[in-house]
Amino acid sequence: MEAEVKNEKIIARGVTALVEKLGYANAARFIAMLGGQGDMTKLLRKKRDRESLEEIVTRINKRRAGTL
Repeated sequence: MEAEVKNEKIIARGVTALVEKLGYANAARFIAMLGGQGDMTKLLRKKRDRESLEEIVTRINKRRAGTL
């Protein structure tokens, strides 16, 4: 059970890193190309649902400015 929790945390951190670097759509495309396990769409959606409007706007502005 402990290994599962650690794996879930690693997956969540990895998804977060992918989304930050690639954006949601490209992160999902990348994961689909890997043919991984589980439902990455649910993980991506969970992360997105936790973001506040301010965080989303900040991320968009950083990406547009090329600083993300």
